[in-house]
Amino acid sequence: MIRSTKIFLAFVLIVLQFQIRAQTHRVYSNESNYASPSFGLVKGIGNKYILGGTHVDTVNGQIQWRITFFGTDSIGNIEWKKYYGSSKFKYNVSYLAERAMSSSNNFLYFASNLVDSNQSNSGVIMKLNLLGDSLWQKRYYDVNGNDLWFYSIREVHNKDILVAGVTVKNYTTSTGATTLSAFVMLTDSLGNEKWRKVIPPNQYHFRNAYDAIEDPATKNIIVVGDVQGGPIAQYGTVYLFDGLGNLMNNFGENDYRYGSALVKVEFTKNGDLIASSGQVDPIPNSNGVYLQQAGIVRMDVHGKVKWKFLYDTLQQANGYMHIKETSNGDILASGVYDQFGKHFANAWDENLVVTRIDSTGRWKWRRYYNMCVPLGSLERMKGLEIAANGDMVFSYLRSITCSERMTFVRTTTNGWCDNLAAYCDTNSVIEGVAEWHTVQATLFPNPTSNLLTIQWEGSVPLNVQLFDVSGSLLHTQSISNTANLSMSAYASGIYLVQLSAPGYLPKRVKVVRE
Repeated sequence: MIRSTKIFLAFVLIVLQFQIRAQTHRVYSNESNYASPSFGLVKGIGNKYILGGTHVDTVNGQIQWRITFFGTDSIGNIEWKKYYGSSKFKYNVSYLAERAMSSSNNFLYFASNLVDSNQSNSGVIMKLNLLGDSLWQKRYYDVNGNDLWFYSIREVHNKDILVAGVTVKNYTTSTGATTLSAFVMLTDSLGNEKWRKVIPPNQYHFRNAYDAIEDPATKNIIVVGDVQGGPIAQYGTVYLFDGLGNLMNNFGENDYRYGSALVKVEFTKNGDLIASSGQVDPIPNSNGVYLQQAGIVRMDVHGKVKWKFLYDTLQQANGYMHIKETSNGDILASGVYDQFGKHFANAWDENLVVTRIDSTGRWKWRRYYNMCVPLGSLERMKGLEIAANGDMVFSYLRSITCSERMTFVRTTTNGWCDNLAAYCDTNSVIEGVAEWHTVQATLFPNPTSNLLTIQWEGSVPLNVQLFDVSGSLLHTQSISNTANLSMSAYASGIYLVQLSAPGYLPKRVKVVRE
């Protein structure tokens, strides 16, 4: 009996230890009087992790704009720290600027924006070991003198380095940039540039390359991003390059096949591509704000969409930033959501969300995290990893009303967040019972000179609304299966038809009246 009791107590201790280890939220103390937010988290040696963050302090009266890397154990205890940068070589520490980091084959890769003592602006790539020691650092310039911002960096075959980003013209914190040109660049293992391809902006001046990945079979390169398609429209895009940087094809520049943006892309075990996505509603709300909806796209290596689903509801901030495939083929996506204005009066927050779906896009669950009080904060996912036992590990940026600190979060496989957050929404979790798909209805002919036929096979009524391009509601009707919408009273031009039904995500279709 005594022996059985000891075994039981040992088992309880193991279970408790696992629960504690699997639910960790660390906000690291700031060593200076300035901001020190996270910008990334990647895997380190074994089951350890590396955090990246910015660090601003003063040394002998000189402001130091630096980058810092923290090495942690599996639950976020700091084991080492390394700092890079000085008053002569200032890293861009603004949370608006972009940085990229990744780890592969015992190396850490980092890309950022740098300003030297002559106020010369350049991009910079660093290669480090997994203890944070720099092996080399190289600077890169735009031939037109524009800023270089890096969105992604990866090691590819032959230990070459693949980066994607934008050249930024006339950027200020108050007005943003006047022109963004997407670019993708390949260097050798020592950072020597092999080739760089710039995809110039169209007439609307904005084009982004958010991520790039190499096809291990063909060595072709897939680049994802977005392009401005008009005063309102923004389209997700896919560019296909061969291994020498020659553009082979591009998709999505004039339609919503991928949504309004593709942010991160990963290969699945069966060779498909999965990408975090989102879509901006072309019709503003009553306050004139264009709302967003997070999405996930699955496609083949040629950019052909296998499925695309939108998740959650339209919000002021709603988008996925990171995406990973789990060991059983499920997909984890993490990003931002302004859910918490619904829970607290007169509050707006940009907080964290993690969603899990199966390989077909079926929604299993989601978790919302509000890590910071008071409300009105800005929190953004900055890295997502899956531990060997399936736990989720991530970091996030916190700013505005919260002190800006580096962070580390580890949750259980199901994302349970007890004692992790200031507010954690588990009441609206969907545990594999609801499958929210976008309304699937057929509209024809399009273009049309008179009648637009709408076919709907759903079991609930379909609400049809017709808008002009300014967002004014022109007509509304409800249909049960097939009905006609008369366009004869309207002038020639472009219109938007919004289709909505209980239990479905709304769909918007551009219709041309001849």
